Amino acid sequence: MLKDRGYSIPSTEIELSLEEFRQVHGQSPDVDRLRFTASHSTDPSKRFLVIFSGPGKITNQALKVVHTLSFKVEIFQITDLLVNITKHVLKPKHQILTDKQKRNLLKKYDIQEKQLPRMLQTDAIARYYGLQRGQITSQALKAVDLLSFKVEIFQITDLLVNITKHVLKPKHQILTDKQKRNLLKKYDIQEKQLPRMLQTDAIARYYGLQRGQNSNEFSVEFKCCIMHKFITVEL
Repeated sequence: MLKDRGYSIPSTEIELSLEEFRQVHGQSPDVDRLRFTASHSTDPSKRFLVIFSGPGKITNQALKVVHTLSFKVEIFQITDLLVNITKHVLKPKHQILTDKQKRNLLKKYDIQEKQLPRMLQTDAIARYYGLQRGQITSQALKAVDLLSFKVEIFQITDLLVNITKHVLKPKHQILTDKQKRNLLKKYDIQEKQLPRMLQTDAIARYYGLQRGQNSNEFSVEFKCCIMHKFITVEL
């Protein structure tokens, strides 16, 4: 578990069999001898102290003392560690995203952190990796990417006003394939030469446009007192 969190743990300690463990520590190990510390591989200032306690329940008074400490304390029952939950065939693989990956995820889907799927702090995976509030695992990304249908996420403020009805917003109309071909032929240009529209544009999101669709071309109408202009914009 500590190695998966990024702490430096010798492979010999992890690969130790039960028989080899008993040869070193005996049938009834001294819990004080099992105590050890570990430093993080990329941040040596992060250290972990592992203490094993004997049989018996932890009292409420002891838990209250733990919560007053200036450092983080994690308490596991031995039954919590008998099986490596990350190796279970039915458990999807989780990987903690870096701050950069997190920002890219939120930017890609134009969402806020609070809109991502939630994981309880008591979840076995959250406890295994020692996740803190605000950290995101790769499953949050896959929860959206692996769906067989398109997912669109809107803030309620995005829908308070119909952007297509705004007096300063030009009228948009999706062109058919035939209209698209006629347009390219008329101006003797290629599709890549058309003006671009960002996928995050309010109009693009309103109509649910996707990159590469033939219906991504728009007829955009600007009206004024002198003339009408028709400009085609591609997503």
